[in-house]
Amino acid sequence: MAKLVEQDHRERILGGVERQRNGYGLASRGWTAIDGTRAARAEWTGSGDGLRLKGVMYCMVVGTQVVMFHTQTLREGPGEYMQAAIQAFESADILDTAAAVK
Repeated sequence: MAKLVEQDHRERILGGVERQRNGYGLASRGWTAIDGTRAARAEWTGSGDGLRLKGVMYCMVVGTQVVMFHTQTLREGPGEYMQAAIQAFESADILDTAAAVK
């Protein structure tokens, strides 16, 4: 099965996250839709500057542009801000600006 463009970009971006974190690990990888647009999603954990972190990243292609949403927080900290970010990402209205200009 061929790799999808969103998956390629997700893996490349996660590689950058991994290089900047100690003890990096993927908690999950999958797919979702944001405003009807397919998005690759990943949850990760790791440490940086002595802090234990967790993050969620989304990657999608809109027209000819790659769009990425990424949030992170302390692993043991309150998760309401990260949940608010995830909710904002997943309820975003996606506009293909190239198509809108035509």
